[in-house]
Formats: sequence, C-alpha cells, structure tokens
Amino acid sequence: MPIETRWYDAEKTILWFRYYGNWGWEDYTQTFYVEGPTLLAGITHPIGTLHEMTTFPPRASIALMSNTMRATPSQIVARVVVLNGTTISNILIRTALTVVARIALQSHRMHYASSVDEGAALLRRLLGEHA
Repeated sequence: MPIETRWYDAEKTILWFRYYGNWGWEDYTQTFYVEGPTLLAGITHPIGTLHEMTTFPPRASIALMSNTMRATPSQIVARVVVLNGTTISNILIRTALTVVARIALQSHRMHYASSVDEGAALLRRLLGEHA
C-alpha cells in the first residue's frame, strides 16, 4: 500500500505515516478511517502523528483532508509533516496542507520538519508540553 502506517516508537507516542508512490483516495481513506483507528484502539495518552510526504496529494484533496482533520481523535495533540522532496514540491505541499489545516481549524497542531529524525524530536518536545 502506498501509505504505510505504523508506530514510530515502542512507547506508542508517535504514529508514523509514510506516503510514497502513487497514492489515491482509496489508500487515504483506508489509512485514516481503518488502519489509524485500529492502531489507536486502547491508546489513552497524548500522541503525535508524523507524516513523511514524498509525493503530492491527489487532486481535490482539500475537502477530504479537512474532514479528516476535523475528525481527529482527541489523543492526537500534534502533527508534523516531513517535507523531504524537491523545493517546489515542498512549497506546494506545505501551502496545500496549511490551507487544509486552517479550514479544519487545526493549524495550531500543524508543524513541519525536513527529516524524520527532526520531526520525531519535535513531536517528543510537543508531547512533553502535554504531559
């Protein structure tokens, strides 16, 4: 599947989503409405999500992504998007996600990093603020 979902750490504080290849809305829906909730079952402590994006979202993404953000489970207190593609794709992805987050009233939870390690460190700091 072109969106891989797994725990980044053994403590289950960072849920890692890796987007690669040609992913579509069926993949997105499966990830965020089936796989994500399955992994979150039984988790009561605050967590962060780490989104490693190497490919641009499909067209007509703003409405679906905004709806998904509005339905964010209460345990998710921060998101970090890793932008490690080309400069132009990073700008386009960041702009699109900023619009999505503002529409969903979730911009205060959206952060960006240039590597997975940087993103995980940022999430650990943000989660520490919620402890």
